[in-house]
Amino acid sequence: MADLSVTNSFSAGTAIVASQMNANFTDITTWANGAPNIGVAGSTVTVDGALLVVQGVTINGATPIVLEGATGNTYETSIAVTDPTADRTITLPDASGTVSLTDGISFSGSTANGVLTYHDASTATVESTATYDGTTLQLTTSGGGLKMDGLNSSNANTLDDYEEGTFDVTATVASGTLTVDTNRDTLKYTKIGNRVFIMGQIEFTTASTPSGAWSLSGLPFTNTNTGTYSVNKRPNIATGISTPASDIDPGSPFGWIEANTTVITMAVGGIASTATLNANHIDTGTHVFITGQYVCDS
Repeated sequence: MADLSVTNSFSAGTAIVASQMNANFTDITTWANGAPNIGVAGSTVTVDGALLVVQGVTINGATPIVLEGATGNTYETSIAVTDPTADRTITLPDASGTVSLTDGISFSGSTANGVLTYHDASTATVESTATYDGTTLQLTTSGGGLKMDGLNSSNANTLDDYEEGTFDVTATVASGTLTVDTNRDTLKYTKIGNRVFIMGQIEFTTASTPSGAWSLSGLPFTNTNTGTYSVNKRPNIATGISTPASDIDPGSPFGWIEANTTVITMAVGGIASTATLNANHIDTGTHVFITGQYVCDS
């Protein structure tokens, strides 16, 4: 930036000519409206009062700002700048408060992959279990969510798994052939904790003289192998059959899942003795509607 250059100088005891004064004032005005340089390199410029900079200021040096504080002593706070390799911008928010420094925050705890929680004004605690002391935990970012992936908690009040997806089924028959349409063989499931909800519709493209017992395989999770049959080891699955080869009479179709399997065995109920549903009721174009739930062990 430019230094101030005075056109005329004055000596004690000499007359001051008006034109000389005007020339000096012109020099000062030109200097102030240009790129003024205050002080001499290596010297200190003292401003006794407020300094107002309207257009902005550029300060050179690795430590360009030194703050004395309320008391003038041998201790100061220096604001240092790492030599930038590109233009940088640091934005201060439109808010009052205290600027926190990373060197001033300490962490307690040693839990790997834990959660940071507030401890005090300068300390965050790492915890394996975080308690939210509020009324509503709201996740608002589109595409996000709360992920629980097979955590297998033993606590009865802990939701440890949630999953949504689809699965494909195939048919097995005692005699003959049953082929599920590959465009109509996909069902949906939702797993909440250890409970699996399934629903969907399938259609058969081939039914070549089928007879005897038949089943649908491909459930996304294995049915439980704990407890008793009357409670949960053989859950019933609601089914409906549209356009069968022949009327299912007497009785109504349903399915059950044997313990420790991923298979729905088709049966007929509403009669004196429940029996398997004969596959000869299934024909090309027959639709089977499936909905139900079962329990898995994890």
